[in-house]
Formats: sequence, structure tokens, C-alpha cells
Amino acid sequence: MTIVLFSLLLPSVSAHSIHFVEEGEGFDAPKRFLIDVDDEYLWVEFMIWPPKATTEASIVIYSHDNESTEIDNVWVELIQESDKGDITMITELDNPGDYQLWQGSVLFPFSGNQTLQIWSEVDGNQSYTEIPVIVDSPALLPVWLAWVIGIAWPSALVVFWWRVSLRID
Repeated sequence: MTIVLFSLLLPSVSAHSIHFVEEGEGFDAPKRFLIDVDDEYLWVEFMIWPPKATTEASIVIYSHDNESTEIDNVWVELIQESDKGDITMITELDNPGDYQLWQGSVLFPFSGNQTLQIWSEVDGNQSYTEIPVIVDSPALLPVWLAWVIGIAWPSALVVFWWRVSLRID
């Protein structure tokens, strides 16, 4: 009975979590996550959402009202589960200038369920928060071929009706 009461009083949620998810509009990032890593709040912005397999997606991570501490380093680890074990890809992010801002690109080599861990280092202590990501399969056609097809068929219709109109006269 004591164990049951004790387990009810313990918090069931980890301190590392996603607090807010926001959809962007227009030229904004399509998806933003507000996460905390050991009480250091960070915005994670994906420039492509949902990410597609075999495509690099730009990620921008910046501090959200962290006035008391300076974050030394931020990097991401992409984890893909497989039958033979987890595949982990580490991506170091660049920090241009003296701002609490990190940017880089993450390559999603596989489609399906993956986990993106956002790691930070503050005063030598490393910690992370996980963001689940469902990666879409790659596009069926390359972009250049899709543009050629998209432009070719209306052009062919215009040329066809133009030639028909020349025969009517």
C-alpha cells in the first residue's frame, strides 16, 4: 500500500519534454517546438516539415528567455531503430556570433519513425530532450522532372490548339 501511495505522489512526466508545438505560416518555419533541457528552454525550428527521406532539413535552435545561464554547445542526434540495433547520426550545429542560436542541417536517410535528440551542454553538464519525427518517403519524381512535366503538358495543349486554329483558316 505504501509503494502505491508513493508512486502516486511521484511525477510521471520527465523534466525533459516538449512544452509547445506551433505551426508556422508564410515564410516562417513550418514547425516549431518549445523544449526544455534541464530547465533551459529552447526553440527548435524545422525549415521543412514533415521531413522527407534522403533530404537534408535545416534546423535552427535558439534560446528562449534563458537570461541566467549561457548554453555552451548544442548538437542533435538522429536515432533510427532497426532490427540490428539503433543507428545514431550526430550533427554538430554552428553558432554564428555570440548569440544563443545554433543552426545546421540534418539528413534523414530513412523514412519512418525516428527520434531526434536535442543535446545541450551547460557548465560541462550534458543533457537532451527527444522529439519524435515521422519522416515521409522520398518523392517519386525528381524536382526537375516534375517541373518539366508540369510545364510540358499545358504547353503541348496550347501548341495543339494553335496548330488546329491554323488549319481552320
